[in-house]
Amino acid sequence: MDERVRKYHPNPLNEANFLSKIFLNWISPLLSLGKERPLKDEDLYSPIADEESKLLTDQLEREWNKELKRQKPSLFNAMFRIHTLNLIAMTFLLAVEEFTKMSFPLLISRILRYFEGSATFNEALYFAIFIAAGVTVNCVVHHPYFLELTRIGMKMRLASSGLLYKKAFKLNMSGADNQLGGQLINMLSNDGTRVEYSVYFIPHLIIAPLQSSIIIFILAESIDISILSGLVIIFLAIPLQSFLGNVIDKLRRITAKKCDRRINFVNEIFNGIKIIKMYCWEEPFRKAVELLRGKEMKYQKKLFMVATFNGIVDLILPSAITFTSVTFFVFFANRPLTPSYIVLAMSYYMRISNSLGFFFIKAITTLIAAKVSIKRMQDFLLEKEIYKLNELSEADDPHIKVRNLKARWSHDVRSLTLNNITFEAHQGDLIAIIGSVGAGKSSLLTSLLDELKIISGDIDIKGSVFYVPQEPWIFTASLRQNILFGKAYDKRKFNEIIKVCCLEEDLKSLSNGEHTLIGEKGINLSGGQRARVSVARALYSDAQIYLFDDPLSAVDFNVAKKLYENCFNKYLKSKIRILVTHQVHHLASNVSEILYLADGEIKFRGNFSDLISSGVNMDMIEEQEKEKEDTKSCRSRNQSKTDNLNETYVNDSVDAKLLNSSHFSDLNSSSLMLNSVVHQETNIIPEYNENKDFEEKRIYGIMSWKTYFNYFRAGGGLFGAILNFFIYLLSQVLIVSADYWVSFWASTEDRDMITKMAEPKLNQSSFVHDDLFGDKKKFESIKIFEDRDRYYNIYCILIACAVVVGIIRVSMFYTLSARAAILMHSTMFNKVLKTPMRFFDINPLGRIMNRFSKDIGYIDDLIPQTVGDFMIVLMMVLGSVSVSLILNYWIIIPTIPLTFLFIYIRRYFLATSMELKRIEGINRSPIFVHVNNTMSGMSIIRAANMEEKLNEEFFVHTDYHTRANSAFMYVNRWLGIRLDWVASIFTYIALFSCILMKEWNLLTINAGDVGLMLVYLLQLVGLFQWTIRQSCEVENLMTSVERVLEYSELETEPLDKGDSKPPVEWPSNGEICFNNVSFKYDKNLSYVLKNINIKINAGEKIGIVGRTGAGKSSIIQTLFRMAEPDGSLIIDEIDIKKLSLHDLRSKLSIIPQEPTLFIGTIRTNLDPLNQYPDNVLWDALEQVQLKEAIKEMKDGLESEVHKGGSNLSVGQKQLICLARAIIKKSKILIIDEATANVDFKTDSMVQEAIRQCFKECTVITIAHRLHTIIDNDRILCLSQGRVVNFGRPYELIEDETTILHDLVFSLEKLERDKLVEMAKKSFRNQRRVSMLLDQVVINQSNQEMENLDHDYSEKIRLLDSN
Repeated sequence: MDERVRKYHPNPLNEANFLSKIFLNWISPLLSLGKERPLKDEDLYSPIADEESKLLTDQLEREWNKELKRQKPSLFNAMFRIHTLNLIAMTFLLAVEEFTKMSFPLLISRILRYFEGSATFNEALYFAIFIAAGVTVNCVVHHPYFLELTRIGMKMRLASSGLLYKKAFKLNMSGADNQLGGQLINMLSNDGTRVEYSVYFIPHLIIAPLQSSIIIFILAESIDISILSGLVIIFLAIPLQSFLGNVIDKLRRITAKKCDRRINFVNEIFNGIKIIKMYCWEEPFRKAVELLRGKEMKYQKKLFMVATFNGIVDLILPSAITFTSVTFFVFFANRPLTPSYIVLAMSYYMRISNSLGFFFIKAITTLIAAKVSIKRMQDFLLEKEIYKLNELSEADDPHIKVRNLKARWSHDVRSLTLNNITFEAHQGDLIAIIGSVGAGKSSLLTSLLDELKIISGDIDIKGSVFYVPQEPWIFTASLRQNILFGKAYDKRKFNEIIKVCCLEEDLKSLSNGEHTLIGEKGINLSGGQRARVSVARALYSDAQIYLFDDPLSAVDFNVAKKLYENCFNKYLKSKIRILVTHQVHHLASNVSEILYLADGEIKFRGNFSDLISSGVNMDMIEEQEKEKEDTKSCRSRNQSKTDNLNETYVNDSVDAKLLNSSHFSDLNSSSLMLNSVVHQETNIIPEYNENKDFEEKRIYGIMSWKTYFNYFRAGGGLFGAILNFFIYLLSQVLIVSADYWVSFWASTEDRDMITKMAEPKLNQSSFVHDDLFGDKKKFESIKIFEDRDRYYNIYCILIACAVVVGIIRVSMFYTLSARAAILMHSTMFNKVLKTPMRFFDINPLGRIMNRFSKDIGYIDDLIPQTVGDFMIVLMMVLGSVSVSLILNYWIIIPTIPLTFLFIYIRRYFLATSMELKRIEGINRSPIFVHVNNTMSGMSIIRAANMEEKLNEEFFVHTDYHTRANSAFMYVNRWLGIRLDWVASIFTYIALFSCILMKEWNLLTINAGDVGLMLVYLLQLVGLFQWTIRQSCEVENLMTSVERVLEYSELETEPLDKGDSKPPVEWPSNGEICFNNVSFKYDKNLSYVLKNINIKINAGEKIGIVGRTGAGKSSIIQTLFRMAEPDGSLIIDEIDIKKLSLHDLRSKLSIIPQEPTLFIGTIRTNLDPLNQYPDNVLWDALEQVQLKEAIKEMKDGLESEVHKGGSNLSVGQKQLICLARAIIKKSKILIIDEATANVDFKTDSMVQEAIRQCFKECTVITIAHRLHTIIDNDRILCLSQGRVVNFGRPYELIEDETTILHDLVFSLEKLERDKLVEMAKKSFRNQRRVSMLLDQVVINQSNQEMENLDHDYSEKIRLLDSN
């Protein structure tokens, strides 16, 4: 259904030669393009074949199906089995790299002998060449190895995402599965990423122990058994870190569940944001989210604490190993400490520390985290699937046969939802289902779709099915695609359906016609338009069986009649139609059978005549019968009016831009013809592209320093960030100082022992340095270095300081990270919650949730890890370079040009990588939008067998995201290769320069210093590119911070800011005055209300009529100041523009068109602020006749409400919304088509409750059913945002030029006469009251009073005669 044009862009990797693949030259053109200008989506290459998500998902699905045949299926095994051979190959490449590095300490020790005088220049040069060759091999091997691992990780993420999405189609979406959406989004965003990252370190699980074993053997043989004492630290650290890994595992599980709850609740809040704003509930919902976030961060902080301890272990491990080895060697070896010992021991212990202490532990911890995530995915995949009784595919003999059906929802209920349901439907049948609110009508349709838990009985359905739910499902796409729903476009068929569904004029009013982009959930369509689009989609499907859940309730009588006749009775006459409706009067003809449900049972079945005479409680049925007398003259008059209005309809078109603005009501639209023409005002802003509003904003250029500043400020302020940096620096200085000191100590002790061992028989020239490693007895009599204790004590002090500062460093860093994560989420949520409604109109929910799931997930977890890693390796690189420059100042000469080369490469890379990361973030949003759309329309998708189509679209979105993600991955490797070569050149220069300078006597340097420098230099290769890569990764991950900060800077509504404070009892009367009020939803849009000048008296009941876009709902938006109006709007002598929004909205009540409930309880949905006692809540429920139903629930007021109120019927949800308004007792009540989705009995009950509970209040009502407003004091008629008529209903009906007259006389005679009679009765009552009030005011004489009574009686007689 996604209409974006996505051109295939051939990937040059497919045609690249071997060298181009090794050095990634094939990606260079993209980097060049990125340097010239910001990259666009179309610049990126399509994924290569083995990176396409569909292929990867199918591959994993096959392996998972094999696992399902086993007693204990394992998703972990299935995922890794696919990539076993690749992982083995990568392990071999890692072995080549690591064993090459293992040779470096031995080669360095041989080179040191040249500086100690026991080896020749040629020998030193020879060993240096070996080191250079090894460095070169590592450069060539490392990047293909790491690139392939990242590709394997990405493939696992893509495959698992596809499999999870496919599984979602097979799960029950109600009851206990209400958390499904949040879980799925969390797994797609965070769990998939954890699985991806775990792959990077897996080969180290094999290589690290093997490498360490070989190193232990070399150390024992080369030096002394005491030097192996450092292994004790390693063997203590490994189980400790494994234990910490298990703790992290448990904490991650808990944190993930808490995160699921938060994401799910935030998703729920933004779904119902409009009602939250209108009821001024921002604060309680903010507190609720903060509470959930607090619970999540409680465990995240524990995770940080464990990570802190783990980081401390990582930090002190190398120093602790060296310290332990030196200590045991000093006290037990009885040998001199020499540079060769130190270099060999330090080098190998660094290798063991990196291998076992970092990579091995990292492999374990990331694998544990991945196993947690995979286990969550596995549990999701093992969830019980919906049992499909029927295939719902096309059949030769379509039919529905239901026998003795008993069913209930999967959640805990005391009684059956459906009981002993039996009926049949065959081709051409129209079965109508009627009944009061909560009777089980919608549940019956749901059971036919296998969405309800069947207790007993049988459902036999043959034929293709399409389901139209009571709440229309509209997804983010064009109007055409919303109707086509993946089917091929047939212009003739499409136009016919548009006509049948009364959408012709609506298409004319939309700026781009059928190509107009519809926002999420049809945000820029009215309720009636959404309903008709939903019906049109059903018709276009050309199914054999149609299930309609009260689609007529969202449109007015006229359109409902046309839909029923043209659509249900004519266009679909050969199909099976099951129609749930409250508008029983339509069922007088062409209905095969009417089923009347009550309490989940069929209480009556038969035709309309049988129903009328059956004695069934008819309160819920609209009181009218087919008028048998000839009404030809009346119809003739109506037809002439309609003809006139048809000519003017086009001129009454709606400004297209207002359709992007908000939720409009529908009195409807295409059949409502006006006889009076209102001058159309064009107010179109030049070159304004409405679809641009729906596009996600993208930031260009390099990362602003403000992003870093704001992130660190959120953590602990600028001072905290600077202090933390200097503590990192101090920690590294102490570590390097300790290493330098032990090197200096070894050189000093080495020289001292050589001097003492020089005997007369062995002159200095013939002394061999290797004698120090010979028989101990040779120097047992010689006292070993007298100053050893002092050197050792200084070394201990340096190590102790390094450890203490390191602990402070890690602790402070994670504390700042946790504070930043908490504050940034809090700030963003607070801003988004309080931003104007326009933001939610133009931003799909998936896009918003992307910030609260993926981006916040990065800030919580990945950014602290990455920044921490970067700071560690940065300090190591600075230490390595500093040591080299201090010990060999000649290196500064090549360092300067290499630095400029490095800066150029980095900037060249960042110009592309930053844009790729931003594109990746933007292209990730459509995936979440698509998933959200799927979740909300799951029943429709399953009924229409559209799962495969939606799967394909998911793969398209995923592959488009992969374009950016894989490009980012490849350019990262491109950078790594080039930086490794820069580091290698620096190493070559430093290595050979030391030897040559020594030979040419240009530099005096001792063996210990050379050894220390070479140890640091050789770790620079690989470490340097990793540092730059991590710096770029930090910068790229900071795009998540950038995106969060973007939402944290949203404009907010002035909830608590106002020029004046109203009295506590305001409004006491409810008088409303509009003085030249104009209103538009955004500064770029046209006015939807223009120069409104009306006065609504205190306590008046006002009805509002007008077709789609006339401005009915805009009146409501204006009263609640959802955007700031022009002019003055005065309520009880106070201009509402001078009040804070909290003071205004808290004094108004609304019953919305679409009932909105939230996850929680009945109590929290009635009274989120917890202001009222139980008896007030029960009284309100009693007045809306829900008291008994709530009492029957397990926990009464504390009974659970599932996501969106899915465990309640639409009617019940609407009644709860009415109860809210009753509880609030506002002086002004706005009703926005509140009874469109309830039966007539409930409608009557609601209207009576409103009359009784709000008789002293000002009530403004928008309604489809004219009988709900016909007895109002006055009716406001709008067209094109202007007031056309405003007066008493009867007077407007009698005036042939009014909109209300046209509406009433477009109805059938019986309904029309009924409405006229109601208006006349109301008019008489109003006149009687008015006259009596006048008498009291002017104190008329008795004679005058008698005359007045006579005049009044005469007027009543005349009215009655009419």
